Amino acid sequence: MESDRQTLRIAGEPVYDVGSDCGTCETSLRLLGWPAGRAATLAQRLRDRLADLSTLTTDAIADAAPLLAGLRTGHYLAVLVDLDLEHVTDPAGSWWWRRPDRRSDDDGWHDGQAPDEHWPGTDHFQLRAPISGTRPAFGVVLPTRPLDTTSAETIAAHCGAIDNGARPAAVLLAWIEDRYIRAGHPERFLVGIVLDGHHKLLAYTRRHEPARALMLFRVEDSWGPPEDRARWINEVTSSMALC
Repeated sequence: MESDRQTLRIAGEPVYDVGSDCGTCETSLRLLGWPAGRAATLAQRLRDRLADLSTLTTDAIADAAPLLAGLRTGHYLAVLVDLDLEHVTDPAGSWWWRRPDRRSDDDGWHDGQAPDEHWPGTDHFQLRAPISGTRPAFGVVLPTRPLDTTSAETIAAHCGAIDNGARPAAVLLAWIEDRYIRAGHPERFLVGIVLDGHHKLLAYTRRHEPARALMLFRVEDSWGPPEDRARWINEVTSSMALC
């Protein structure tokens, strides 16, 4: 994520416009275009490791090294979580549109607006409920390929593995937004971008099972307090214990 243009790039190509620079404006993302080819190609060794990931070990991090080496330089925190996701296809059902309704004294926010105006431009995943914590927090996971181009056969294979007790893990590049909307409404937003695992996430949502995900946070992008940059990451993910 580049702070000068607020753009998420994959292999040098802009994929999502990320906003806003204003510390009191709502978090927003807008699809700019899918990257050419596959967004990420992982070594088979890592795919094998992710096929049923029950705990985060040094071996798993070592297997992820080829992927990590391609990310922007910084301090990274790897967190293994279970995300209770739903597949969102209707702009009116997305947190981008729904979350202001939870502000009790912010009536009229939707006046003259339509859900499409806040839609990120693609089907995506989101946490079914707000994240528990000291302030309102919401979670979304954005794809890096059109979800309607996925393989039904691959999704079915992951569904079968899940039915048999396996927990295949998707890999997400993630960060935390922490803002005071309109200078009066504290809000946090957990954003994940799929590096690998679109089929796995679709399988989990179809089975109504929490989706296992290896989230890679570049600490510098989440801007916790200076004395503890990872605090917001830890606070937001602490309630996402493995099932």
